[in-house]
Amino acid sequence: GTPDFAPYLAKAGATKADAVYAFFAGADGIRFVKQYKEFGLFEKLPLTGFNVLTDDTILPALGDAALGIVTIGGWSAALDTPDSKAFVADYEKVHKAWPTRYSETGWDSAQLLAITVDTLKGDLSDKNKVKDALKTSLPKVKAPRGRLEFDENRQVTAPVYIMRSEKQGGRIVNAIVERLP
Repeated sequence: GTPDFAPYLAKAGATKADAVYAFFAGADGIRFVKQYKEFGLFEKLPLTGFNVLTDDTILPALGDAALGIVTIGGWSAALDTPDSKAFVADYEKVHKAWPTRYSETGWDSAQLLAITVDTLKGDLSDKNKVKDALKTSLPKVKAPRGRLEFDENRQVTAPVYIMRSEKQGGRIVNAIVERLP
């Protein structure tokens, strides 16, 4: 909810830091990125952050101010894999827009639930059977971001992507720079 980042940007500009890592989403992210560019800090301090900073949903509002920002996150509609490209094409056909990371995680979750319910033939009465079925169902999910697994704490692990905002085919996208398993 910060309307003016000027005091913070002035402080950042006076540091000897090598870069800035920011974690702002939505309207705050748009304001921060645009003000960062207006202050001319990008040339001095490269801007990095979690992928919400340049989320696919706000890239049109960020425009050229997003170019060159490096982020890390779970998925981008620009991911060039067969499963991701198919998901993006199907989604775009129905919704006339690119999917977001929220769409992708929702799709993964829906698949997991459907596979689990099918495995249990609709009987969700035994919590332990549901837990076991979730575990065996997760590897069957065709996640656009890549293979999903549960760790020892039953948290989903998935590939993570380093992205850079750039123009591709007339649109600004979060292009994949590197995949971390």
